[in-house]
Amino acid sequence: MRMNVIQMARMSLGRAIDAPMLVKAGTLGGLIAGLTLGVMVSASVGIVVGIWLGATIGIAAGVVMDREERRRHHRARVIEDGVPDGELPEVEAPEARSDVGAWLTEWMTPPPPHVG
Repeated sequence: MRMNVIQMARMSLGRAIDAPMLVKAGTLGGLIAGLTLGVMVSASVGIVVGIWLGATIGIAAGVVMDREERRRHHRARVIEDGVPDGELPEVEAPEARSDVGAWLTEWMTPPPPHVG
C-alpha cells in the first residue's frame, strides 16, 4: 500500500514538473489565493478547502492561458509563413439575420396580460 502512494506521488510530481509554465503560474496563483481565503475564513477546514479550490481554479486558468498562447503562436507562424497559393482560406461566416424587423417586433412586444 505504501509503495502505491509513493509511486502515485512521483507520477503526480513528474506531471507537475512537465506542465507548461502558464499552468504552473496559474496553479501557484490559485494556491496562494486559496490559502489566503482559507486563512480569512477559518483555520483548518478553510485552509484545506481554499487550497483545493484555488489549485483547481488555478490549473483551469493555466490550461486556458496555455491553450490561448499556443493558438496565438500558431496564428503568428501561419501569418509569417504566408498564405499558400496567394489565397486566404475560406472561413465560415456566422449567419446574418435577414429578418431583423420580425425579430425586433417579437422582442419588443410585451406579453399579453395574465387573465384568470
